[in-house]
Amino acid sequence: MANPETDFDGYMEARAAEEAQQQADEEMYAAHQIWKETTWQGKIVSLLQAFGNHFQPFFLAVSDALKEEKAARMIGHLIRLVIVIVGVLTLYIIASLIQTMIGKEIVIEQEIVIIEEVRQSDLDNEREKRDESVTLKGKKRSKPRSARDKKTQ
Repeated sequence: MANPETDFDGYMEARAAEEAQQQADEEMYAAHQIWKETTWQGKIVSLLQAFGNHFQPFFLAVSDALKEEKAARMIGHLIRLVIVIVGVLTLYIIASLIQTMIGKEIVIEQEIVIIEEVRQSDLDNEREKRDESVTLKGKKRSKPRSARDKKTQ
């Protein structure tokens, strides 16, 4: 038979430790709830939890279907396809953001510098021609410049 004196040894200590653990858990949950309500990270976690709770029947149906062999292969392929599509869309979104920051057109500007050698004799010739044209303006020209000038002479 069981000894009545030893049946309840440590029961009160175990019960006190269990209540202390339950009290610590409640304090942790209260602090976690305050964190979820006061920080933007907590708000994101709350949003994800609400999303998961809303789609819980769908997730349960998918997990049940994954337990069946034929459906599991088909759903596995579907999941891979969805992952590839999400990856491509993510890449497209990131590329469009980068293109928006950089700009849609790439403009290449080139500066062309032309270096011309000018000799002193060329400058002197130009100056002489300019001086001749100034002195000829007041005088009658001996050579006609155009067909009209030929007719008038």
